[in-house]
Amino acid sequence: MNRGRSLPRDFDALNEHGGFLRCAAIAVPSEQDSPVEAARSVMRSRARESCCQRKPRRVATEKAVALLQSKCWDTALLGEFSKAMADASICGLGHATPNPVRCVMKTVPNE
Repeated sequence: MNRGRSLPRDFDALNEHGGFLRCAAIAVPSEQDSPVEAARSVMRSRARESCCQRKPRRVATEKAVALLQSKCWDTALLGEFSKAMADASICGLGHATPNPVRCVMKTVPNE
């Protein structure tokens, strides 16, 4: 992302720099935070938040959380789960749930 510079907090400005703004939340990790741990934390939280009426998101999130516990991620399978969550969800939270994992795989693939 664009560290050290101030950006407007709107959809277009953040999208241009590889960020995203959804569900009225912004997470800004510090330099000391691990992007991998941040993604794991968000996904665990989203798995607990499930209303159980959104089966594609609930099942895919639970499976993704299990995959994220591995030291070496299966990025192909995580990509499939991310696509399933975003495509099959009927709510904005479902569409945004895979974003932290996608962001980590895109911006720090070697971690």
